[in-house]
Amino acid sequence: MFWVIGGCGLIALGASVRIYLPGTVVPLTLQSLALLLLGLSGPLVPVVAATLFYVALGVVGLPFFAGPGGLFGETGGYLLSFAPAVWLMGWMSGGSGVSYVRLLFAGLAGMGLVFIVGSAWLVLVYNSDLTLAFSAGVAPFLAKAALEVPLAAGIARQVRSRGLSRVEIDGMNGEMA
Repeated sequence: MFWVIGGCGLIALGASVRIYLPGTVVPLTLQSLALLLLGLSGPLVPVVAATLFYVALGVVGLPFFAGPGGLFGETGGYLLSFAPAVWLMGWMSGGSGVSYVRLLFAGLAGMGLVFIVGSAWLVLVYNSDLTLAFSAGVAPFLAKAALEVPLAAGIARQVRSRGLSRVEIDGMNGEMA
């Protein structure tokens, strides 16, 4: 439960940081860093559940989503990619003694999936071509992703090496399990 609620909160916190760049309808946020940290650090099922919980809370009206229109607006494709991207990162980086390089590739794969689904959604929503969707929904964010992926991989390596990715909080008595 710790990873579900904490992960959802981390994504929501990342969404609260919004910078609108010229030439794009998708805001720059820290959601992708939150997804990377969860996907590379946390236990697979709870962190996927955290992303689904985040999207569900946004759909029912909590002000979580970064862009206008929520799940059906321009950021809908990115939101729909969260759970599959976190699952992919967790699956690729699963196991103990995971190297930084493996975490790096898992993070790149997860971010690639977010960019692919987000761009495809922009093509559908705006009835545009892929070039326009790439220039508005991917290109402005590549430099940020190039910084976030290695940063998250390094943090995840430290979290995993300390065994913190398996930490759960027992809801009954508050003790670490």
